Amino acid sequence: MRIGVLAVSWTAVADNLRGMRALAFPGPELEPFGFTVFIACLGTIAGRRVLADAQRLAVIEQELGIARRIQSSILPQSMPRVPGLAIAARYRPMTAVAGDFYDFLETDAQRLGILVADASGHGVPAALIASMVKVALAAQRDGSADELEQNGLMLGFVEGTPYSEVDPLRPDDRFLLYTDGLIEAANAADELFGLDRLKATLAAAAGLQPHAATDALLTTVDTWSGQPPADDVTMLLVDWRPAVDG
Repeated sequence: MRIGVLAVSWTAVADNLRGMRALAFPGPELEPFGFTVFIACLGTIAGRRVLADAQRLAVIEQELGIARRIQSSILPQSMPRVPGLAIAARYRPMTAVAGDFYDFLETDAQRLGILVADASGHGVPAALIASMVKVALAAQRDGSADELEQNGLMLGFVEGTPYSEVDPLRPDDRFLLYTDGLIEAANAADELFGLDRLKATLAAAAGLQPHAATDALLTTVDTWSGQPPADDVTMLLVDWRPAVDG
């Protein structure tokens, strides 16, 4: 920038002095050449800044890629095998990393704990909280875990808040756990997908296996919305099919 300003200043002064006959030299006016040098200097500065921004962006993308792989590695790599239980999971983050999380707590051959959580917010901060939940859940494998079911306050928001329970699964039941990104998907009119459409879609997929049913549900939501995802979506579908003795 200093070189460009000096080039414009010196050539302008030289042209003015020549116009006042205080300085004589042959050739055309120098000021256009000085202005050209100034523009070239500005272009150099802009190019350097663009290159620096591109390098910083590449570093950020690389770090986000590492974070995405780390987060993927802490998710269950396979579904637990419990007699009579068929499970399918879908995990679709809105950004490179997400605050949604799910995991399983296998206690014995007949019992299985399932966790679906949605950390407040999006991106890296929410992903860090989700990772902490993973560690906290893993610590429960040496003891027992309390079951917290039904809607209510988010965990840890108010100390001492009681949480209600619902009836356990019955044979041939289908159980869907999901985060709010599923039912809060919006269309162009800003209308939410909602619980009623979710129930109707689940009913229509009653004859499908868990993996096909979850794929059908995601397809239905995406088709109905027609918009890019505005939140993370995680869901687990559990079919309870106990073996029949005899």
